[in-house]
Amino acid sequence: YVWDAVSGQRLFAASGHADDVNDVAWGPDGSYLLTAAADATARLWDASPGDALHTLAHGDWVNGAAWSADGSRVLTWSRDGTACLWDAATGALLLTLSGHSDWVSGAAWSPDETRLLTWSWDSTARIWDAASGAPLLTLTHQGRVNGGRWNADGTRVLTWANDGQTRVWDAASGAQLLAVTDLVTDITGAAWSPDETRLITAARRSARVWDLSGPVPEEVLLLSGHTGTVEFAAWTADGARLITAARDGTVRLWDAATGGEIMVLSAHEGAVTGVFPSPDGA
Repeated sequence: YVWDAVSGQRLFAASGHADDVNDVAWGPDGSYLLTAAADATARLWDASPGDALHTLAHGDWVNGAAWSADGSRVLTWSRDGTACLWDAATGALLLTLSGHSDWVSGAAWSPDETRLLTWSWDSTARIWDAASGAPLLTLTHQGRVNGGRWNADGTRVLTWANDGQTRVWDAASGAQLLAVTDLVTDITGAAWSPDETRLITAARRSARVWDLSGPVPEEVLLLSGHTGTVEFAAWTADGARLITAARDGTVRLWDAATGGEIMVLSAHEGAVTGVFPSPDGA
């Protein structure tokens, strides 16, 4: 559904998928919507009347999708082990990234959109050339890779996995630069601070903040209070606060300097797996 953010009125329903919708993303100018679903398709929609424009087909669940910054291309990733690049205007398939041996659970454009990062249940993350689809680097964990991120200038990549490791890699060479080891095996979320001097990692019912300024990462804050697995952790854009979301149905806001809990949002009746702050941070 698309809703009016001021009135709460439902504007239209993007209906047509035959199974659960796993992901939704606005086009850069807000004119189009992109949906990804367990019916093995992603779909492009006109966001004003809600008309379906293109159907983008995979061989299995489409786990997620993302736009390029100019809205000309769409990236999708799937349980079929591939990620695909599509022309957003025509729906034509441009590239298929094949090489993972299990689900591709996520993907991300590099900041300059010349490379693509994918991560998979096959214990690897991979970097690809976005123009040719050529594989450039393979980054290896010892367990399912749950997530990945580029840093702001595209020189480093952050990955986290169910091997208890959060790792930072050189995006040009593939060399591992550092590893944060948690006592819990399944790392469910991670993020850099805006100045990239700290990391936050999420596992089970807590999140931890690590200082990266020394020779080895040092744990400086423990954020505890959730009663379910923490699925999401990140900084606000100004770096002053931390946000966590969990399967206990709550979102919590924390002071990034002290780790003190500021606020608990508890209206959800089920798991909260992500948070999207408003663009102005309010």
